[in-house]
Amino acid sequence: MSALQFLREKAGVLVAGVIGLSLLLFVVSDFFGNGRGQRMKMKKYYEIGEIGGEMVQYQDYEQRLQNLTEIYKLSGRSNLDEATVETMREQTWQQMVREKILDSQYEKLGIGVSTEEVDELVLGNDPHQIVQQLFTDQQTGAFNKSFLVNFLKQTEVDETAKKYWLFFEDEIVNDRLNAKYSNLVSKGLYVTSKQAEFDKTLAGSTVDFSYILKNFATIADSSVKINDSEIQAYYTKHKESYKRTALRDIEYIAFDVTPSEEDIKQTED
Repeated sequence: MSALQFLREKAGVLVAGVIGLSLLLFVVSDFFGNGRGQRMKMKKYYEIGEIGGEMVQYQDYEQRLQNLTEIYKLSGRSNLDEATVETMREQTWQQMVREKILDSQYEKLGIGVSTEEVDELVLGNDPHQIVQQLFTDQQTGAFNKSFLVNFLKQTEVDETAKKYWLFFEDEIVNDRLNAKYSNLVSKGLYVTSKQAEFDKTLAGSTVDFSYILKNFATIADSSVKINDSEIQAYYTKHKESYKRTALRDIEYIAFDVTPSEEDIKQTED
């Protein structure tokens, strides 16, 4: 059994899991010519969303989705049902959201993963959980480092194996970046002793009181009068709450069915 075939059997479920961790399109020639307005119009036409103030192009999203689809198929899942495809679409979008928002924060904070760290996460004494899951012997339940080394050697001559491995390597790097960022944020949170004392006092305080509850349903509708101006004022103030996102995009072409001269002549005959 080849190394790639072994991973296909091992990583079918893992591909769907790790993606959650996560996971210029226009020609610039004649940019200042008369075609610029048309190109800008077409570019806007293919904008499918906005993340962090940056527009997302359909071509970019579709390319990423195709790459993910290929990884799924390399994992032995050649027949993808509608539910799986929908999940992949959502995973692709969430991956783009993560990249455009978190990656900028990583860069601002100087957070990165060096080549040495990647080597340690893959070949070190305590490899990343993705590596352990991929290269654990099914019979013994033990991590098989020799198989990992053999597979990495295979990626040097097998483009399919290389592409498959790079996918998982990216997920390992992304998980490491996220861990560093989470640790940085958690270590930056600090509660003073005075605040802790106040919270403890607040949580321990009790109050005895009596109250009477009147059910809203006991009030007759006829006793409340609402005029049109009040309804309009309420709607104007809360109109954002009534907005609905379009569920379908429809494109259509209308053809005018008009008789030709030959049709008219046939009818007269």
